[in-house]
Amino acid sequence: MKRIALQEDAVLLIEDLPTRVKGQKRQEVERATIAQLLEKHFAQGTELAHYPNGKPYLPKHEDWAISISHSDAYAGLLLAPKKLCLGLDIEDRGEQVLRVRERFLDSEEDELVVCSADELLALHLVWSAKECLYKAENTSESYLKAYKLEALSIEEEEERAVLLFRKQERLFQVQAFYTQAYVLTYYIECL
Repeated sequence: MKRIALQEDAVLLIEDLPTRVKGQKRQEVERATIAQLLEKHFAQGTELAHYPNGKPYLPKHEDWAISISHSDAYAGLLLAPKKLCLGLDIEDRGEQVLRVRERFLDSEEDELVVCSADELLALHLVWSAKECLYKAENTSESYLKAYKLEALSIEEEEERAVLLFRKQERLFQVQAFYTQAYVLTYYIECL
């Protein structure tokens, strides 16, 4: 398990998803891994529930906010005091993002991505960051193209990135970590 302390007393937990046993569903493995991460941070038997809109919460830890994400190979959990709005997304890196770029990029954003030193990495970062913001806002007016990429800064030596988005008059700054295997983005906002 990888544990990263973030700003505003937030903590990020990342775990490899175990290999599924024959007949075991991916969703079962994801749930079990998230439950293990919750137990490592809180205590055994920490209950996870979901509001009708799908947003997760912790009934016995109402003073904590939570965001969850998983990919084919990893599970991530972002926890912070309830006074914060959170969004988390983790995506395995691969060429599948090339096939869906028009679903989340407009032509101006595509130009920013193409100008990047690593176009495929930039695509993954933007896609993941928009998913992360969508989870954080969790409103019916949210959709990926509503978040307009304004700036992208990739720090290759540190394997980090910062992305700036605009939605109408509001600005969002998304942080990212990446490896050769995955891209992870998170958003934290004080309420």
